Amino acid sequence: MIGWLLGLAAALLPGQYTGQTATGQALALHLRADGTVDHAGTTWRWAAEGDGLVLTAGAERRRWAVAVDAAGQVVLTGPPFGRATLRLMALDAPAAPPPERPAGWQGTWAHRASGGTLLLTLTADGRAALGPAGEPPARATWRAADGALVLAVDGGPPVRYMARRDGADLVLRGGELPGAVVFEPVSGP
Repeated sequence: MIGWLLGLAAALLPGQYTGQTATGQALALHLRADGTVDHAGTTWRWAAEGDGLVLTAGAERRRWAVAVDAAGQVVLTGPPFGRATLRLMALDAPAAPPPERPAGWQGTWAHRASGGTLLLTLTADGRAALGPAGEPPARATWRAADGALVLAVDGGPPVRYMARRDGADLVLRGGELPGAVVFEPVSGP
């Protein structure tokens, strides 16, 4: 029983599988580390579920029973092909963890100074905008790393700013800033 379970777990590792159906039709599946697989002209989400491989795309769901035969091949059983035997050809590297984007940093922030107001917007999907109020902002991307806000403006090199929350405010220090710069919330947290 334990050997079968270990075989099943190994059968569902991200990687490239090739083989054929019982009728001799070629079948290739690339179970990507990001949880997607292309099958029948559609990109699906894949997951191990009990003794099966489940594919979902929108409201559509397909489930194949998974077994490992004595030769170490993965055997999938279910519609539309009935039964298919696949060999693992190459393992995929594990997916990189998603970039950290603290919810407490997300939103639109304003730094008010004698020269005007500088707006900084940080979205949950990693997009950012930076610029003086009333002017078109520069587009940027952002992420957090070791307590720092890493900001790349207009595809330029990433710049690290030490970042922390001080009450409702977001305080940045470093990069090209002359000292600590306080941003007040306009929207968001």
